[in-house]
Amino acid sequence: MSRMKPNAIGAGKRKKRRLIRVSAVRHLYLVLASPIVGIYYLSTSFLQASGSALPATMVSVLRQGGILIPSLYLMEQLLGFTGIAVAHTIADFLSVVIAAAVCRGSIEKSSIL
Repeated sequence: MSRMKPNAIGAGKRKKRRLIRVSAVRHLYLVLASPIVGIYYLSTSFLQASGSALPATMVSVLRQGGILIPSLYLMEQLLGFTGIAVAHTIADFLSVVIAAAVCRGSIEKSSIL
């Protein structure tokens, strides 16, 4: 027989419901950013393939260090745990804008198109 108190069982169920609710919100933000992340990876791959390895590396470092880390701290302070997912989405959007600008500069510089 179990020696657990009846309240302990109810508390476990409440924690699971909260975890499911928080996970659903977090996944929503990550799914919203998925197409944007694809554009980001295409941009960095293009930069590498066109011989612009240094700009590709700088864009990658900027995404992970220059944008993501500060946005993690800021959004966590503003939104709590949900802010972590929001920070990833913000970092992805800003990274795509920067990567697209660098790609455009690379294309214009090399007159590929």
